[in-house]
Amino acid sequence: MSLKDLAHQLADLAWSLEQQSQHPMDAAILGYVQDTVTVEVEYRRRMRDLERRLNDILESQVA
Repeated sequence: MSLKDLAHQLADLAWSLEQQSQHPMDAAILGYVQDTVTVEVEYRRRMRDLERRLNDILESQVA
């Protein structure tokens, strides 16, 4: 799935929710989505880095 497709799906979901609720999508909700994605990506990057460091430590202990 491309980033463009994902963005369209998120926009479709936001639009659908807006139509169902009869209220415009609050900027706070869109900000929450942005913040949530940012935090999740940062978390995954840190976990990847920690896993690499752990593997390096374990490899150095075996050698």
